[in-house]
Amino acid sequence: MMKPLLLALTIAGITVSTATQARLHSPHDTQRALVKAVQQLDLSAEQKQEVRALLKAVRADNHSQHGNMHAEHARRLSDDTPDAETLRAKLLDNADNWKQKKFQQAQLRHNIYQLLTPDQQNTLEQADIERHSKRAQRIKSQHGSALPRPFGLLALSEQQEQQVAELQSAFLSQAELIRSRMRQFKAQEKALVRSADFSEAAWYTLAESYQLAFIEAAVARASHRAGLLAVLTDAQRQELEVLRGAKKKHRHHPRRG
Repeated sequence: MMKPLLLALTIAGITVSTATQARLHSPHDTQRALVKAVQQLDLSAEQKQEVRALLKAVRADNHSQHGNMHAEHARRLSDDTPDAETLRAKLLDNADNWKQKKFQQAQLRHNIYQLLTPDQQNTLEQADIERHSKRAQRIKSQHGSALPRPFGLLALSEQQEQQVAELQSAFLSQAELIRSRMRQFKAQEKALVRSADFSEAAWYTLAESYQLAFIEAAVARASHRAGLLAVLTDAQRQELEVLRGAKKKHRHHPRRG
């Protein structure tokens, strides 16, 4: 059975092998979101062809790296459970890989944005505003919940519910600070990606200015989840893994109908 911190990393998507700092979207999630946004635009046949060519090039590059990444992921998951300091060091050690993947996605978004007409760019901006507004409302609606949504599906005892609620309450201010820093980075990255001043050097300068904050956020989230998981029994942890797996499967393969 995985120890709480490693299980927390796995469930939260913050494994030491991926260095997903502060739960940033993976390249695949980012690419899916980008494709969905572009599909809402009235692209010409030429634009569609150019977008497909850009996506195909990125997918080919991702596919060539997948085998090595999978082997490294499996090896690191078999390591001893890292404490916070070890996790922090591993994330820092893997920061260059993370930045390389994130820059690739930023470059893709920039190239696609440059293909759009001014009207299409405005439409994309309005879609962004609506999406962020809905997300903010969703976060606000969950803010007062004593239990995280997956934990609410478990048959917790009154004592467990109280312990989880206390951990959640203690983490609220830290979580808001993490979200605030993430919003700042995303806003600055978006402005850079959609400007004529976008370059590899400019993007790396921006990313590196937030790097330590992202690492600390990842460690804080993983430690918090480890604390939550420590409240559960082994059986409840296994049930939580199943629930998370089902949610992930549904997200990647939604029912059609």
